[in-house]
Amino acid sequence: MRAGDVTLLANHFLEKFNGEKGKALTIDPEAMARLEAYPWPGNVRELEHLIELLVVLVPLGAITTEHLPEKFKVAPADDLSVRLEDLSDDLKAATRSMTAAFEREFILRQLEKHRWNITHTAQVIGLSRAALHLKMKQYGIVSD
Repeated sequence: MRAGDVTLLANHFLEKFNGEKGKALTIDPEAMARLEAYPWPGNVRELEHLIELLVVLVPLGAITTEHLPEKFKVAPADDLSVRLEDLSDDLKAATRSMTAAFEREFILRQLEKHRWNITHTAQVIGLSRAALHLKMKQYGIVSD
């Protein structure tokens, strides 16, 4: 999908499923930004299924980042500076936290870029297949 398509499609699917389920949900701007930042390896169908699921699960009001699946909860890499305020005052702890956040996002984006082909992704990023699996387990990254 091209930039900007996600917002249009998400709003279209939201309107469709709101009508079917008799709801009036909205998507808050932060949640929409997370949806826009996601590469959508499953394309339009994946987005449609997610919006349908959210309309079913969210009782009232707005769909927020808290309602999104885990893979959407990591802030986009461009947004890492926003989270600096949340870090420990201890430099080593803050460095570990930021490194882990970056590494998780990097691995996730590479997996999506290579259509979740573990062997190929591991080769491209310079890890063994077993090491990539360990990292995925460590960061809670699972394919859909």
